[in-house]
Amino acid sequence: MPLDSDQLQFMLCMAAALRPFQGNVEGLAAAFHCSPPHAANLHYLYQRGRAKGTDRSKVFELVESRHSDDYEGWEVLFPGRIFPWDAQDSGEEYEPFTELLQLMKVMNVQKGGGDV
Repeated sequence: MPLDSDQLQFMLCMAAALRPFQGNVEGLAAAFHCSPPHAANLHYLYQRGRAKGTDRSKVFELVESRHSDDYEGWEVLFPGRIFPWDAQDSGEEYEPFTELLQLMKVMNVQKGGGDV
């Protein structure tokens, strides 16, 4: 999905915040890339449940946050899109994990670390 400048800025901020959890984002991206939407949503909910009470819960807090003082939230920047955490709603389904992962990899290479 092409992003406008506000959406890209938001995704870059999210990718930077999620960098310590790149492995978790990779797992979510793989599920949404390789599985039907229903199965991927179940995987997301399962992983969110497993993360409760651990440092990995920060991943789900970040991606499910509606807004921040620094930027507008998902529902403002991506109107009409349904995310995994809104699976019961109707609308065009969108998963941000693949794009977030790609941004994280680019940010990692620009800082001189890791393989892509």
